[in-house]
Amino acid sequence: MARAFIAPANVVIVAVSPANADIATSDGVRIAREVDPNLERTVGVLTKLDLMDRGTDARDVLEGVHWFPYDRVRVVHAVS
Repeated sequence: MARAFIAPANVVIVAVSPANADIATSDGVRIAREVDPNLERTVGVLTKLDLMDRGTDARDVLEGVHWFPYDRVRVVHAVS
């Protein structure tokens, strides 16, 4: 169903994924890559960085090494 909304070429895709989950298996990222293989109109949003396991990090994603070009990754952090 979501694919029908993001398939048109004039749509900007916002692929949201929690940083404490495996980004490689994220449904949002997978579907975004299917309709926008070069990620030219996709913005990646990482959430829940504060909930990541000790000893892990999202450095590769934030630096653009994996999944998204560096200038297309945004981090969401809400302070409670």
